[in-house]
Amino acid sequence: LRRTTQLLRGWLIQEILPELRAELIMAKREQGVYDFDDMLRIVDENVRPEPDGEPSLLTRAIRQQYDVAIVDEFQDTDPRQWSIFKNLFLESAEHRLVVIGDPKQAIYGFRGAEVLTYLKARDYMLQRNKAKRLTLHRNFRSSMALLNGLNRIFGDAGWFSHPTGIHYEKLQCGHPTCGLSDPNEQRRAVHLFEIQPRFQIRHNVLDNLNSKVSKSFTRELLEALEPIAGPIYRS
Repeated sequence: LRRTTQLLRGWLIQEILPELRAELIMAKREQGVYDFDDMLRIVDENVRPEPDGEPSLLTRAIRQQYDVAIVDEFQDTDPRQWSIFKNLFLESAEHRLVVIGDPKQAIYGFRGAEVLTYLKARDYMLQRNKAKRLTLHRNFRSSMALLNGLNRIFGDAGWFSHPTGIHYEKLQCGHPTCGLSDPNEQRRAVHLFEIQPRFQIRHNVLDNLNSKVSKSFTRELLEALEPIAGPIYRS
């Protein structure tokens, strides 16, 4: 069945999708409408260098208006977006491109964003003269307990082995007096749950934990788990 599904999917991609894509393009042209991908494609095509290597009209106009571009959440950039900013700002000696991102937070793969684009762009920029890489060493938005927990968990090798080029830098707390106001002084800052493909939260296990004094499973946490106990879940 799996092999049949793969063959059917391959046939649909090869035989059906090209015609559907062509019809969609024609319909949008006839109605004069654009979607998000169309806007990116049009901008990308119009900021590419001319055949003689000179900047395009749109590129020159944007460069005249802006000297520096700052792109936040750059880990969620797709190849076309990277191409746009690279041609507009990075390929000019008089302009600057600043990108801010963390590949460990890349979450928009469903929208075409690729963490590999971030890694390639980062390496490309670092190969250029006067390029600088700045790393966050102190966190002012999280408590010391939370940062200590994250450092202990992600500081071990192996968490980000694929793709290569992603590393976890241990952070210091920039605001040590920052803390969560919590009436339960024994509550831990980090809780880990391993979700199996098929799992069940059993009432007898919760009852057993409820009868013990545990720093890992506080009463509030057990009460939150109680309503979903019983059924078998599939992830």
